[in-house]
Amino acid sequence: MKNDQKRLEINPEEIEAVKLMVRKVHEGYSFRQLSFYMQNTSYKPRRGYKWHISSLLDLLHNPVLYGAMQWNDTVYENTYQGIMTKQEFVQLQRIIDSRKLQKKRETNYEFIYQTKIACPSCGNRLSSECSNWKNKNRKQQSANRYRCQSCALKNRPPVSISESMVSESLTEYMKEISFDINGVSEQEETSDNTGDLKAEMKRIEREREKYQRAWAIDLISDVE
Repeated sequence: MKNDQKRLEINPEEIEAVKLMVRKVHEGYSFRQLSFYMQNTSYKPRRGYKWHISSLLDLLHNPVLYGAMQWNDTVYENTYQGIMTKQEFVQLQRIIDSRKLQKKRETNYEFIYQTKIACPSCGNRLSSECSNWKNKNRKQQSANRYRCQSCALKNRPPVSISESMVSESLTEYMKEISFDINGVSEQEETSDNTGDLKAEMKRIEREREKYQRAWAIDLISDVE
């Protein structure tokens, strides 16, 4: 961190936090697990109020950890004392990169409602994920789901729904709506016809009242 003279100096608390992160990565923590873990410690991020996965990755990818300084695309070695050696830093990057490779999917999944469904709790768009398993006949099965990552990161019960359930609900909803060739729904057309019918009934009622008054004063006969 920078002091009042705009010069870099060591912050013991931040060093302890970074060392803890590195140790947890070596223990096998994923960055999602690491963000949850750090959020429950006394260490707080320099910016914001919580530890995000992206900020943890940026921190552990920074060559400042072994005493180098990066400016644009240039890395200046041995600028000050780091908290690890360069060899330890390279090993840490290999661990992080190896876990990224393991998460690569061999199959490209198609998500019909990707970015189309919003969380009813926080309003953020649900992320897409695919679950794979084997049934009792040892046959590979898969299913698409949509889940609120924002609620999950805030330790709130995340909204989660299968793609098949979304399709079924959408189908049932669409069954209740029908359109004519002019693009007007039957519901709207029925509403308009009902209004016309009521107006016609009122007109007939007024005519009947006039005929009754005319008959009462002998202006028209019984036959008429």
